[in-house]
Amino acid sequence: MYTVLRGESPLPQRLCLALGFFDGVHRGHAALLQRVKAQAAELGAEAAAITFDRHPAAFIGQVPPPILSAPQDRAFLAEKICGIDRMLCLPFDHSVAAMSPENFVDRVLRNELHAVGVTVGANYTFGAGGRGNAETMQSLCEARGMAFSMVEPVLERSEPVSSTRVRAALAQGDMELAERLLGHPHMMTGLVGHGQRVGRRMHFPTANLRLDDKIALPRAGVYVSRTELPDGRSIPSVTNIGTRPTVDERDEVTIETHLIDVNEELYGSEIRIWFRKYLRPVIKFASLSELAARISEDVETARRLEA
Repeated sequence: MYTVLRGESPLPQRLCLALGFFDGVHRGHAALLQRVKAQAAELGAEAAAITFDRHPAAFIGQVPPPILSAPQDRAFLAEKICGIDRMLCLPFDHSVAAMSPENFVDRVLRNELHAVGVTVGANYTFGAGGRGNAETMQSLCEARGMAFSMVEPVLERSEPVSSTRVRAALAQGDMELAERLLGHPHMMTGLVGHGQRVGRRMHFPTANLRLDDKIALPRAGVYVSRTELPDGRSIPSVTNIGTRPTVDERDEVTIETHLIDVNEELYGSEIRIWFRKYLRPVIKFASLSELAARISEDVETARRLEA
């Protein structure tokens, strides 16, 4: 029923599980993951996190929001930020959506995943119609001899950190606020595809990122970023999100990143872009030479900020 995103298979016979969607792996999620690690250490078990392959909102009559991070990125961040080296992905389908809280605990957590401990956030909901909450989970765990732990929301400026707040910060291009909420720069991963090679003709070659259309994009504009290559190198970069009005009349949104002082063929490679700072909106220039001059300014700004 589950997919192992990170860690070994088969699963150990004693697991402590952190439950949530973990979209973006923000500071609230990090607190949850740190707590499950402590719980696992106390019980002599292994710690793991569970996410879903799609947002549960789609199955309770709501429009699912764009996601901040694909499942594999959640697994990567959970290990990088919190040292959680095992993450599982459950398919959220009609059968899971219809499960009672009791069935979810018994069939999924106990029988399939061998849970001896569970950690959730204070606002956690589960079961058909979302009728189970943290208190329900506590009661069910205690009745079955499973350890239970609940984590209160982490606050930023007196308000709970949430994926919703991160999305709002990205929509404004406020990467500093997004980083405070996340505890790390916003990141997206994708495959490099072929573009029109306009940047290369201007001596600013770009890697064109292909993303799932369900991924939330930051505000259209130009960003200071760092790009992580498959070999682990982290390169200062400038990333453009949006249309390309100077060279293309179409409304197609693209994600293009220029790696500063690096000129390599990356087609077909998977790269990660870490967004640091919004520089400016997308502008239509009168000529390619004007565009190239402005890109040169953007590159020098990024070089100074990422030095």
